[in-house]
Amino acid sequence: MAYVALGANIGEREQSLRSAIERLDGCEGIRVVGCSPIYQTQPVGVIDQPLFLNMVVVAETTLDAHPFFEQMMLVEQSLGRTREVHWGPRIIDLDLLWFGEQTIDSAQLTVPHPHMFERAFVLAPLLDVVRQFSPNKQSLIADCLQRQPDKEDVQLWIHIDWQTASGRSAN
Repeated sequence: MAYVALGANIGEREQSLRSAIERLDGCEGIRVVGCSPIYQTQPVGVIDQPLFLNMVVVAETTLDAHPFFEQMMLVEQSLGRTREVHWGPRIIDLDLLWFGEQTIDSAQLTVPHPHMFERAFVLAPLLDVVRQFSPNKQSLIADCLQRQPDKEDVQLWIHIDWQTASGRSAN
C-alpha cells in the first residue's frame, strides 16, 4: 500500500484534490482504494497565504516506489503545479508518506516522509485511513498527533466517499 498526502490552497481547492485523486487512480498500475475526509488547515512555513485543504489517500500499486513517485509528480504537473516559493501557495501538492514497509533514502525520494510525524495536517487524515488499512500503525499516528501543538488548527472540512465519487461500486 502507498499512502499519499494531498494538499491545495489556491484555486478550487476541493476540486484540485478530487482531480488529483482521479488522475492518480487513472495511472497504469495504480488504484486508489481509500481516502480520508478533507481537512482545512493553517499554512505552515510561509504563513501569509490562504488556508489549505488536506487529505490522505491509500493506493494499491504494481509499480515500484520511484515510478510511483514519478506518476505523482506527473499528476501535479498536469494540474498546473509550479514550485516557485518553498512552502508557498500551491494548486496541488502530493507527498508520498509510506510505500509499503519500505525505507528509501535517495536524491529524489525519502520514505517514510521525513516530516510527516511533525505535521498535524498530515497526521489527522493519516489516522483516518490507517484505522482501515494499517491498524497496527494507528497508535503510533494517534500518539504523534496528540503531541502536535497545532492539532486544533486541523478542522474537518468534508467527508468524501472515494468509491461513490469515482463511480465505483462498493463491491
